[in-house]
Amino acid sequence: MSSASRSGLDPATFEVVENAFASVCNEIALAVKMLAYSLIICEGSDFSATLYEGDGRSVALGENDLPSHAGSRRQRAACGASRLT
Repeated sequence: MSSASRSGLDPATFEVVENAFASVCNEIALAVKMLAYSLIICEGSDFSATLYEGDGRSVALGENDLPSHAGSRRQRAACGASRLT
């Protein structure tokens, strides 16, 4: 079963929303890179810009996110969300 049919959206709407979320992540990454003082971040791009749901599940990833950050993302996002509530 595809993601579009599980979400209850038609495929065209699903693609528009998915690309909008990815675009937000890319804009976040660009802002971080432009404002960073550390060469590790601004030249090495050693960071990830990702959107999460409240329970820690990822909604969207940026185009240039590092896969090495994927292992602990869910736990960090869930921990951060629990501190905000």
